[in-house]
Amino acid sequence: MKEEKYREIFKQTDVVILSSIEWNWQWSRHHRISFWFSKYFRNVYFVENIPKRVPSVREAGRVLERMGNSSRKNNVMRRYDHLLESSGNIKIITPFSLPSNNILFNSLNRHIWMKKLCNRLTVEFRVKNPFIWCYLPVQSFLDLIGLLDPEILAYDCVTNFIDDCQSPADIEATEKKLLEIADIVTCDSDYLYKQKGKYRKDILQILPGVKYELFNKADSGPFKGEVKKVCYFGGVNNARIDTKIIEEIALAGFKVLIIGPVRNRIQELPREVSFTGMVEHEKIPGLLKDCDCIILPYRLGRFSEGIIPAKFFECFAAGKPIISTGIKNFLKYKDLIIIRDDGSGFVDALRNMEKHENMEKYRKRLQIAREYSEKNRFDSLLEKMHKKLEHKR
Repeated sequence: MKEEKYREIFKQTDVVILSSIEWNWQWSRHHRISFWFSKYFRNVYFVENIPKRVPSVREAGRVLERMGNSSRKNNVMRRYDHLLESSGNIKIITPFSLPSNNILFNSLNRHIWMKKLCNRLTVEFRVKNPFIWCYLPVQSFLDLIGLLDPEILAYDCVTNFIDDCQSPADIEATEKKLLEIADIVTCDSDYLYKQKGKYRKDILQILPGVKYELFNKADSGPFKGEVKKVCYFGGVNNARIDTKIIEEIALAGFKVLIIGPVRNRIQELPREVSFTGMVEHEKIPGLLKDCDCIILPYRLGRFSEGIIPAKFFECFAAGKPIISTGIKNFLKYKDLIIIRDDGSGFVDALRNMEKHENMEKYRKRLQIAREYSEKNRFDSLLEKMHKKLEHKR
């Protein structure tokens, strides 16, 4: 009944998602929310991120590809094509703009590129007073929001931009402005919930959701025997992932499978480490099936304090033992996962897994994963949106 009610309420409303990632990024909260909205709203326009910094010379290929995408009028050469086709109402827009990181570039974006983007949305796609769902609190997107005149503006804060070394110098001020003008503010991690709570008392915390039935396909039952093969799935880059831990695990004789893309140059790793590259989200459980343990070797620091990855409860649903570094947002689950802060700690836990794992932990992880289903997460969000829309109308 609720689903039919929400469809009736939102069926004439368009959603514009101002993303902090490109559509071809690995599966993330941005993709989840896009497909969830597509079930209820008329159309979903996924506007890919605009640059936060000037690209380096070796990124020239990616820049040229984006420039080509910005001139296309359809969703050709897009990841998750089969899902786009099945939804039928998600459109990917690659904006052309300068980095939103100084006064001159912001001024040019405001008067040229954001106006062009606004005209495309309002004239070509006939978007009027949309629901805007923003992930990137930069000045150029704030200018676009003003041009589009949204009926509802939401800010989904899922990145610790203030402590991100690649963020523009004015990111704290622009994020504060977005927090002030947004009708709805949501976030995922406890850290961001507390940090943004200094400016808003009505923030809605929405932890990552999981397609339980999909990821439970990787479940091979409670741990037995010994660990031979471990896995990390997700993007790898030096800013977030401690590759030294991966190296030590491999040198200790364990096979390591990395499912996902490598985002920048990393150290050369032993031959025991294998990479799949980007993998479709639906295929990850099949690759996890024959792994004995999942590792989450995130770097510790101010930036990582804001991280609770979209895959966190997917790991729970897979049923495997989990070893992670001691990120603050993981500590509340320290009785269900193994917390270690360096490579030797990971290796010791892998060699003595029978001391750490038991049936109770295994069942509790699965129970939590079922509770954090995507439907449960997003139903609470739709209710909030409905109440805000009723109030404004």
